Amino acid sequence: MTTTTAAPTTAHQALFGHWIHSREEDRDDVQVFRREGFAFPVSFGRDGFRVYGDGVFLQEDVGAADGIVTVPGRWSCRVPGRIAVRFGGARPDYDFEVVDVADDVLRIRVQEPLGSGRELADRRSIEAFRVADRVVLIATGELPSPGFRVDVVQSPLRIFPPRFELVRVPLPGFWPQVLTPFRYAEVVRYPVDRDVIRVHHADGVDAVRIQEPGRDLEQLAALGPATDPAGGDEATGFSAALSFDEAFRDALAGLPPLEDGGVADRMATVRVLDIAGLFGGIAGFRHLTVRVRRTVDG
Repeated sequence: MTTTTAAPTTAHQALFGHWIHSREEDRDDVQVFRREGFAFPVSFGRDGFRVYGDGVFLQEDVGAADGIVTVPGRWSCRVPGRIAVRFGGARPDYDFEVVDVADDVLRIRVQEPLGSGRELADRRSIEAFRVADRVVLIATGELPSPGFRVDVVQSPLRIFPPRFELVRVPLPGFWPQVLTPFRYAEVVRYPVDRDVIRVHHADGVDAVRIQEPGRDLEQLAALGPATDPAGGDEATGFSAALSFDEAFRDALAGLPPLEDGGVADRMATVRVLDIAGLFGGIAGFRHLTVRVRRTVDG
């Protein structure tokens, strides 16, 4: 079977040029971009992209110290009104639906790449609870059959604060077409100064108010790192797949950067302080947690 990719045509000329994210104008899951020269409010670095008529696409992500990191890619149009952007592994691919485009404004809805094997899941409810530098997301809903697993993944678009997607991933084999309820919990790292987290799903996007944890989550909070650890930095990692490697990597990612950036004649040691499993509860947990402490010699 041959897949035909529509070449860039004059129908896309309104997209050509440099677009800069005017995030103050975003509404729900629709993102707004403006041309250079627009009177943007004072802000930290702004992401954006450049679209060229020959299929070249230059993604502009916000990097360290609010600088701009440019990642080259290619764009194509396989479905009317939907642009596919691919980066050859240099950054996550994504598609976007063109909601509206004019000379000075572009409105898009970012979507998972077609053919990625996963799709947005339906939800009945999504709740969020703050536990230190993490947010516990609890989603409920129905799957079209038992032949799917549910996951929460960070959106491929590099924006701050990060957004998340509730997805379903097909499992191998043949499954009866029976509606199957689910309750799924995910623990994500999220800025402590934010009180709303956005989660995309099959029906759109929810701006979920982050609540304080109740007694049902006390055990989770107790598994976190010490607030004032003696002799090193601590962090806790989580894995919904009960994977030690995944939880350990997550814990390492939560350790603060070394003040001197690390030097060759000093060695950092990371010790595992605790390994625990979380099962059941209001969130329907099935997570492995790993708490680590890092010390630096010298």
